Amino acid sequence: LAFSGRREGEQVRLEWVTASEQDNDYFTLERSADGADFTPIATVDGAGTSFETLYYTEPDRAPLAGWNYYRLWQTDFDGTTTVSPVVAVWMPAGADTPLTLQWDAERLVALHGQVPGGHWTLLDATGRILREGVLQQEHRLELGIGDLPPGTYLLRLSDGRNAESARFVR
Repeated sequence: LAFSGRREGEQVRLEWVTASEQDNDYFTLERSADGADFTPIATVDGAGTSFETLYYTEPDRAPLAGWNYYRLWQTDFDGTTTVSPVVAVWMPAGADTPLTLQWDAERLVALHGQVPGGHWTLLDATGRILREGVLQQEHRLELGIGDLPPGTYLLRLSDGRNAESARFVR
């Protein structure tokens, strides 16, 4: 039993291969956010008994933002079970988590769908770069803005493939 997973757009594609099956009733796919507490997300019928290589595919159409941990249980007709090693797939928050800004006179908090290692840039209304840096924290950026003069500003975030931006007025 070989089990793997990979991101495909907004889904995770889970695949497994059996070299042969004997009395295989069904497979159960489980997902976890922490690698410890798993929840079933799909059940797929097995082939019963087969002496040829069989390929299975099942999408996770609603993966969690961040790390998704998957494992596969094989259950035979007599109730015997076998579990696969855990597979981890990273799913960025993506377009369904838009950049949201919250600010007061002293600080700006950006909630975003980018991953650590991406870049942020703060620009003024003319497009001049005022500050820039590397995203250190997943889905959250906090900047001190108490020293900025009143005006309109743009915060731009990018991870090399995805970019998002939002304006705020101080």
